[in-house]
Amino acid sequence: VGKTMSGIIATVSNMQMGKCKKPVVVVPTSVLQKWEYEFRQLYPNVPLNIIGTKQLNDKLNNEGKFQVADGSVTVMSYDAFERFGFSGEKFDQLTEKLKDQIQNPDVDTSTKAGKRKVAQEDEKAGAVAGKAIIGTDERLQFDKAGFDHITVDEAHNFNNIFTDAATTNASGRGEANEFAGITGGNASA
Repeated sequence: VGKTMSGIIATVSNMQMGKCKKPVVVVPTSVLQKWEYEFRQLYPNVPLNIIGTKQLNDKLNNEGKFQVADGSVTVMSYDAFERFGFSGEKFDQLTEKLKDQIQNPDVDTSTKAGKRKVAQEDEKAGAVAGKAIIGTDERLQFDKAGFDHITVDEAHNFNNIFTDAATTNASGRGEANEFAGITGGNASA
């Protein structure tokens, strides 16, 4: 079984097991039609939303918002996906979590050097969070769309979106947290 079919089968299986209701599969624009074809061949009765840039624009112009039904799968191009952001509240929550992963919890903040280190880490976290755009259209908020499962085709294209988590503790040795070094992966065969 190929990678595309494996992604399709895994997505529908998760729906059938009740693990998700509104999955989204994000794919390179060049293979959007391939995914649609293969999906319809495997699961002709599962409602499918194909969203490229044109379809996204049409949906926004006709409906004024982006919404998909529960029980349907959305296959979306990278280009369309990149236009989505998060609501301000969700963006703040996510960037706070990101900041927590970048900052080293072992820094002694009672010293001048410790305070300087925390300030540097805050600055680094702000720069990293700044790369996480809020979105290009307020009607396109990932958290409001209700997607509850995501599959990314060619996920290696998303490597190092932000940064490595801190990999050393205050003494400069060891791993600072369980997320150290996890920034992406390798393409599957």
